[in-house]
Amino acid sequence: MSGKRMSIAEFVKKNPPKKHGNPCWACSIPERKEVDEAIRSGVGKRSITGWLQQECGYPKDMATEGRIAHHGRNHL
Repeated sequence: MSGKRMSIAEFVKKNPPKKHGNPCWACSIPERKEVDEAIRSGVGKRSITGWLQQECGYPKDMATEGRIAHHGRNHL
């Protein structure tokens, strides 16, 4: 490569990384602390999802096992 190239810091400043996807649903709910504690203590995603739907009133298309699994994998 000919010529002067920019440093990594300059490159990142001019080309900031793009955020992918939507924010984590479980991170945004008021029950997050309880969900986090349940995941850490070994409660399964099906039980957590059932609690969110039945006890907290979240619709089935909002409180899903996939969202809880994603949260546990990526945010704890």
